[in-house]
Amino acid sequence: MGRIRMALGAAALIFVATVAVASPAVAAEDTTGQASGAFVDDSVGADESADGIIAEDLTVGVPAEAAPTASQCNIVFYNSWGETCFQRNGDKVWVIDSSHNLKTAYAYWQNYLRTSNGTWKLQRSGSCRTTGQVFLWHTCSYNFYEDTTVNSKGGKGSGIRLWICQDGSGCSSKYLWVRNNK
Repeated sequence: MGRIRMALGAAALIFVATVAVASPAVAAEDTTGQASGAFVDDSVGADESADGIIAEDLTVGVPAEAAPTASQCNIVFYNSWGETCFQRNGDKVWVIDSSHNLKTAYAYWQNYLRTSNGTWKLQRSGSCRTTGQVFLWHTCSYNFYEDTTVNSKGGKGSGIRLWICQDGSGCSSKYLWVRNNK
């Protein structure tokens, strides 16, 4: 029993150390006027969609060989049950379940594109799910438009909204906004 307690304590310390290294965000305008990487309070949950677009990707993440490094995934969003971040180079969403509560953590994302007249429109949405294993990073790869290229809406601009969620509890009320620029 003492060894189990020590192992759980060590795992908790590793998690706290991982969470403590979250780095600052990059400044850029988003759909709400917040800085890129800003945590924005929003009521859209994983079961809802904007502009009639339905969530299309329910991807189970593949276990990653190691946690993302700060240079890979420098904008991290977390709460008591999990952690998620977006890796611009490679368009990857990372997610980890950090709670032994028998509920699976996942990342819910929305990809917005700027139109030719400068407004933001939801292009697609989806989720990257862990396999239910606690303290193991998972990654899902996507192919989003780059912020500086002309997109399917005729404009330049691509942003990702990212929430941390868990089965049975929904998503956090705050999300992370990241412009997809390299």
